[in-house]
Amino acid sequence: MGLPPLVGYLIAGFVLYGAGMQATVTLREFAEIGVSLLLFSIGLKLRVGNLLMPQVWALASLQWCYWWPLFWVWDLSAFRYWQVAMFSRRH
Repeated sequence: MGLPPLVGYLIAGFVLYGAGMQATVTLREFAEIGVSLLLFSIGLKLRVGNLLMPQVWALASLQWCYWWPLFWVWDLSAFRYWQVAMFSRRH
């Protein structure tokens, strides 16, 4: 098929989870090691010059401008809920 092995691993994980397979402690440890190795391999292929490209900065700025207000509103509403829950007295 020409797809990287990671795609097969992801599909297998989704299928097994959908079939009701439960994760064991050993499986979770292997999963953490796999994610660490994946991030390490991505870091080896990363070129700092690619991060300085204008397209990267433009897309990152657009994403930040979109998500920052949403998180700010969510954080403000969560703080208000916490404040009401902590300081309201039930009689």
